[in-house]
Amino acid sequence: AQAIFPGAVEILCCACGVRAMASYRVGDNVQIKATGSTATVTQSTGHSVKLQGTWFHNDEVEPNKFMGSGPYHARLQQTMLRIKDPKVSVPFYEKNFGMKLIHWIDFPQWKFTVYFLERPREGQVVPPCTMDKTTKENELYLNTMAGSTIELTHNHGTEKDDSFKVWNGNTGKDAG
Repeated sequence: AQAIFPGAVEILCCACGVRAMASYRVGDNVQIKATGSTATVTQSTGHSVKLQGTWFHNDEVEPNKFMGSGPYHARLQQTMLRIKDPKVSVPFYEKNFGMKLIHWIDFPQWKFTVYFLERPREGQVVPPCTMDKTTKENELYLNTMAGSTIELTHNHGTEKDDSFKVWNGNTGKDAG
């Protein structure tokens, strides 16, 4: 059998006689063909996989197109930028870079909130998210997405602190 990607072996499914790829293992990230959603394999029988609590035949999924490189398929999922005021910064990235707010998490015990934005690819469906409301669907999207995000970190109270400054990397003894 010809391998579609490294480690893939083509077999016939014992239940339905359909050709399937017997390469998916627990922990693999795959894309569901019908929805384009990315998910992590939690169980595998060799001809079907369990994703987000639902079983899919291997012909219904495909290797994650946006998988990283190297032995662990690592990829950059996010990079963090510290911001002073999310009511200014989030709309700035949406307007000037075509980014979309996809999820945010508030940590009141530590007095900060993180906002995740991505630049959706053409035709990509992203669950609605606003500065006032995020959902479990947004959280699932963030945790299973194939792209990358910026994480805007807001320390509560800095928006009212005139003396608040972040190091921009272009000053001081580390500049150069």
